[in-house]
Amino acid sequence: MANDLIPYKRPGEDVTGMATAAITGKRCVQISAAKPVGEKAADTPATIPSGTPTGGGGTYRVAHPSGAGANGGAAKMIFGVAKYDQPTVNKLVGIAREGIVPITASAAITAGQQLQVAADGTVVPLAAGVPIGQACDDCANGADCEVALYIT
Repeated sequence: MANDLIPYKRPGEDVTGMATAAITGKRCVQISAAKPVGEKAADTPATIPSGTPTGGGGTYRVAHPSGAGANGGAAKMIFGVAKYDQPTVNKLVGIAREGIVPITASAAITAGQQLQVAADGTVVPLAAGVPIGQACDDCANGADCEVALYIT
């Protein structure tokens, strides 16, 4: 059929990002750059510099909020949470986009508090930013916080 909507990703699917700066696992990431032209079409598999095919739609360029560029930054919406460390620029990193996930806290957090992202990708209690999730339990500064993500 003409003009069919074919989703890039469906809810519940983790996605793959390419680090545009060093990434620490269990911290939030934001889109940091556009995909290269050859990776924009959903039905056009692309190949990243390592020669690894990315599948349809290419690979999202991501960084922690401090490195996410003009549209990123602390207290803004996130793209997801890095599943593991990726210290090398232009290498792949897994990104969780929904569910209840561990995110490193950079302040003491109380169960039930709404959370926002800090510049380094950690979470803090909501002040004046965009809420990205809710704490499911108490959490100490520097510990993993159990967060129900609001993004989908």
